[in-house]
Amino acid sequence: MGMTILPIFYIVDPSDVRKQKGTFAHPFDEYEKRFEEKVGTWRAALNHVANICGCHVDKSPLSTAVESIAGQISQKLSCEFSEITEGLVGMESAVLELRSCLAIWLKDEVLFIGIWAMGGMGKTTLAEVAYKMYSKEFE
Repeated sequence: MGMTILPIFYIVDPSDVRKQKGTFAHPFDEYEKRFEEKVGTWRAALNHVANICGCHVDKSPLSTAVESIAGQISQKLSCEFSEITEGLVGMESAVLELRSCLAIWLKDEVLFIGIWAMGGMGKTTLAEVAYKMYSKEFE
């Protein structure tokens, strides 16, 4: 699995980060005197990160920014159904039935689902599949 980077530019313009100007200019001048050999690498890394689409938080309330960032992360991490059920053998019908039962929750009602069977039949696995499918929908 690759790494995903989501830059968050908090009260700073991404172009200032990219070009090390504005609030970034003075500190880099100071660092260049002490860490001349490293500053080039730092500049290249900041330039690269500033060119990645991220979140620019400036005047919006912090709570709004956090919700937006959490939503973006959730979208990047959301699993497809085929990924969730990969490796499950002989449980397709149970998973599909569970999905149809859980679709009822869209009505904003309290919902309880009971899963029962003899030991070793895959109850825990089925519950884990349900959790993976729907946990991102709740706080």
